[in-house]
Amino acid sequence: MYCIQSYMRKPYFLPIMLLACLLHLLVKGKSRTWVLEVGASQVDLVPYALVLKDSSGKLTWQQVKAMDFGLPDERGLYFPHHNNCIYWIKLTIHNPYQVPVNRFLQIHNPTINRIGWYVVQKDKLLEERQTGDALPFYTRPVQNNYFIFPITLPANSTTEFFLRIDTESDAVNLPLVLWEARSLLESIQQERWIFGLFYGILLFTIVFHLFLFYKLNDTTILYYIGYVLGLGGFMLCMDGLAAQYLLPNLPALANSLLPFSASFGGVCLMIFSRKYLGRENLPVWSRWSLLAVGLLCALLMPFCFGSNEVITYAIIAASVIIPICSIVAVVAGIVAYRTDPLRAKYFTTAFIFLMGGVVLIAIKGFGLALGQWNEHGLKLGVATEVVIFAFAITVRFKQMEERTQALALSHLQNLNRMKDDYNRSLQEEVARRTAELSTANQKLTDSIRYAKRLQQAVLHSQADLLQIFPNSAVLDLPRDIVSGDFFWVENMGSKKILSVVDCTGHGAHGAFMSILGCRLFNEIAEQVVTECPAEWLMHLDRRFRRILLGDQDEELHAASMDVALLAYDEAACVVEYAGARRPLYLFRNGILQVYKGSPFAIGGTLSNKHSSPLFQKQRIEVQPGDILYLFSDGYADQFGGQPERKLTLERFRQILTTIHRVDIRQQAELLKYNLTEWQQTLPQTDDILVIALAIS
Repeated sequence: MYCIQSYMRKPYFLPIMLLACLLHLLVKGKSRTWVLEVGASQVDLVPYALVLKDSSGKLTWQQVKAMDFGLPDERGLYFPHHNNCIYWIKLTIHNPYQVPVNRFLQIHNPTINRIGWYVVQKDKLLEERQTGDALPFYTRPVQNNYFIFPITLPANSTTEFFLRIDTESDAVNLPLVLWEARSLLESIQQERWIFGLFYGILLFTIVFHLFLFYKLNDTTILYYIGYVLGLGGFMLCMDGLAAQYLLPNLPALANSLLPFSASFGGVCLMIFSRKYLGRENLPVWSRWSLLAVGLLCALLMPFCFGSNEVITYAIIAASVIIPICSIVAVVAGIVAYRTDPLRAKYFTTAFIFLMGGVVLIAIKGFGLALGQWNEHGLKLGVATEVVIFAFAITVRFKQMEERTQALALSHLQNLNRMKDDYNRSLQEEVARRTAELSTANQKLTDSIRYAKRLQQAVLHSQADLLQIFPNSAVLDLPRDIVSGDFFWVENMGSKKILSVVDCTGHGAHGAFMSILGCRLFNEIAEQVVTECPAEWLMHLDRRFRRILLGDQDEELHAASMDVALLAYDEAACVVEYAGARRPLYLFRNGILQVYKGSPFAIGGTLSNKHSSPLFQKQRIEVQPGDILYLFSDGYADQFGGQPERKLTLERFRQILTTIHRVDIRQQAELLKYNLTEWQQTLPQTDDILVIALAIS
């Protein structure tokens, strides 16, 4: 003890000790060999790595193996932006055990452009591989979003590993972790669970706000969805999932997606902030700030698809713009707090959390590692922001609803005042006009009732139908006093002719059309000797066109008639049918058979009085017990039900299926009952005509 104290008193003792410590550190730094430890499931290899800078970019692994590597700086394996250099990383691992050991080397950074991997033992190259973010995904030795290299350490040997890192001017932080297989699998599973939770929240947010947009039709929600999409695309690129799942064979496009998503999200964020906070709550300088940053993001978007160098600059710009966007949004929220504190409170709080996560990502991009906060900080910030914004958007729309109700109430009060003034000025006028209108209405009603009697005198009656078809039933419900639907029935030789006609329109003009149609039927019966329904319709179409085209009145060019026409040979039990846009329904043994008519109306568009469509005749052998139905479209088109909608042909067929076995004399009442139940208090929309025939 005395000797040591005596040496310490010597003047040269301290310099010698300092020199010895320096030599020890240099020797230790140059060797930096990691000795394998069984049981070490996860080892950070950055403290054992050596670095060599290749300014020429042309060195091979044989050349760099013989060169002196240096120690990384205090930031670890971090390489700054735009240095146009290649970096070689050397790792030396010694396995002191008598058995080979398998491990996995993970580069915990999915955005490295090009990586060369070389495994050397006793100056012999055992493995060489080229991979990286700039190459297709299948070049990775393990199909993972990070770069994972399986390695085998032979028994009682030392193995050297060289990594050639080509950053292509990007800033790169290179975490190196040596994993035991089971621990690596557990880490991957844990990270996948975090990914699933985070991107599930983003997807739920997008779907939820799409539903809100569908319900509320507010474009503010669309800009928020665009912002979330941009943020999600940016995170997919940062996590390496875009290269793995979205664009595995298009690495250049996957790299461009990162700055594009960031700038697109920035544009949507600026517009959303302005719309959400409200123009009235923001001063001019704040609105211009949002506009300027949004334009800056928009101008950056085209540069995201240039060369590698241009994309590098776009990534640098995006890493600067993203925090700026968050800061400008937060400042706008703080400014809006003065006039709308409730809405601005949620907005500002949400983006403060997001900004914290963005700052952590930016810190990582500049090489300042903070462990798990770097990895999942933005995910935590985004998830928190989404939850807060669910409340924020609810508050906004509640305010909008209250404001709308207040405006509506004020408007209603103004309308009530105007109505009172207007009513007072019109009371005398209304009394006078009421008397005049009552008189005019009575005259008009009397005229229409007289027209009804004229129409009944011209058209066939139910008695005429029962005389020719005793086993028949008719439901005839005009919408107005007079009708545009009518039927025509006659004995023609050995056959009984029956037609149901639906003229264009209803009321007075429909009634005139029905009288014209009945006249044409009578002319054809007298002048044309034919019992064929198809020929009958062709004659009817020619005469109808010739009459209405003779006046050259353009308003008549839409006039037409839909016709269902049958000829029944009772002796042969045969029905011949032809239709102009109207079908024939036949029930046999409870089964419905539908015979469709031709897709042409009588008259059509009246574009050519010399051309007539062809109508197809259908021959039907009927049997006793068969029920035939001819009808216009008024029954199926009647509105009713809850909610209000048309009855439709499908429901009409269901009604016929239910009642067709009932006695033919009761079917008209059952049809009317079902129609009343469906229609309830709604007005009748069209003339209704249904005829049922029973074959005996």
